[in-house]
Amino acid sequence: MAWNIVRHAFLMIFNNFGQAVRVTVGPGLLLLLAWLAFFSLAGMPLDGDPDLNALSGGGSTLVVLLIIPLLAFSFFVAGWVAVAWHRFILLEEYTGLLPATAGRPIWGYIGKSILLGLLLSLAAIPVTMIAGLVSAPFMQMTGGPSLIVFAIFGLIIGTFIGFLWFRTAICLPAKALGEDMKFAEAWAKTRDISGTLFGVTLIIVGLNIGAALVLGVILNGVPLVSSIVELAINWLSTMVGISVLTTIYGHSVQGRPLTGT
Repeated sequence: MAWNIVRHAFLMIFNNFGQAVRVTVGPGLLLLLAWLAFFSLAGMPLDGDPDLNALSGGGSTLVVLLIIPLLAFSFFVAGWVAVAWHRFILLEEYTGLLPATAGRPIWGYIGKSILLGLLLSLAAIPVTMIAGLVSAPFMQMTGGPSLIVFAIFGLIIGTFIGFLWFRTAICLPAKALGEDMKFAEAWAKTRDISGTLFGVTLIIVGLNIGAALVLGVILNGVPLVSSIVELAINWLSTMVGISVLTTIYGHSVQGRPLTGT
């Protein structure tokens, strides 16, 4: 069942590929233009190697003044895309060149996402510390063994955090629909499918680690191809995550078939 949910998330995207592009490309281009404007106004080259002497004076103040609204806009774009995709799947709300913003609870969605992220980060601290202490001796190795250790502990930590996320984050599609669901309520509503969600988490974390290894090993030394593949993987990974949450919400809250949202 877990694999069917992940498979359904992929199909949800590719069966509605045109809509997925409309939901993401417009906001993404606006964000790209905003970052390019930031680099230009701050006098920072696109290679990410700024003139530190120039930034040590008034330029550093300008960077701070510009980066705050830019980061806020970056959060807004992420929430904008997620809300639009949830609403498209659950309400069949189609978009034009840009998803609608009027009357959409985008900032509420962002606030709840940040709060949930902070809570999960706190919960992950002891697990991360233990994993770090256990893996430290092995990370001194080079080549294949270190990659294996990295993959194993990445799978453990990622699965722990991801499982907590999928158990509680259905409050986000609820927020996208204008509902106010508490974290405890989300946890309770996903209790019956907790085993399935653990399997979903394992699959998604495994796919992400596999993609990271492909980028780091197979495509290492091919910067242009690696950048294009990385962009595509990040886009797909983000959309799959949003789609899985939408599917879980549709089943746990609306009573839809688990793989038929």
